[in-house]
Amino acid sequence: MFRYNDKLTLMAINFLNKKGDISNYRLSFPIDKEKLDIPKDIIKLSIFEYHEGYETYGHEIFKICVGNLTSIARICKNHEYNYDFLGNIAGSIKSPNDKLCYYDNELGKRIIFAKINEEDRVVSNIGELKDTLIDISDNFMNIKTSILRLKNYKK
Repeated sequence: MFRYNDKLTLMAINFLNKKGDISNYRLSFPIDKEKLDIPKDIIKLSIFEYHEGYETYGHEIFKICVGNLTSIARICKNHEYNYDFLGNIAGSIKSPNDKLCYYDNELGKRIIFAKINEEDRVVSNIGELKDTLIDISDNFMNIKTSILRLKNYKK
């Protein structure tokens, strides 16, 4: 339940780069479109909601990946064996049809770095990632404005 003095914060955190390192880079929403600068080697980030008030909690809402989609079934069907895994992603694959996200490294090898869940988003490049973050920021502002209106509603 959202109460009058509760505070809702939305952030982009856990920026994963192509080396497999998680950066301490983070964005708080709403974001300034003119100053949005995302490192070029980012391949995954988490959109995180933090609710502070009567009940305090935080959780990942979804992740955004920069790359292309495939699956183990597709790789086997097309005899595409030029893949490698980043980190421990292989352990999270439960089905040959699980959606996986990969990028092509500088040597032409395809690096699988994320299992894609239903709520996750995949974009093809950093420009599309920036556009997606701006859309999320705009939608978040609409939600915050609506909550403020509800808080100030008087009969």
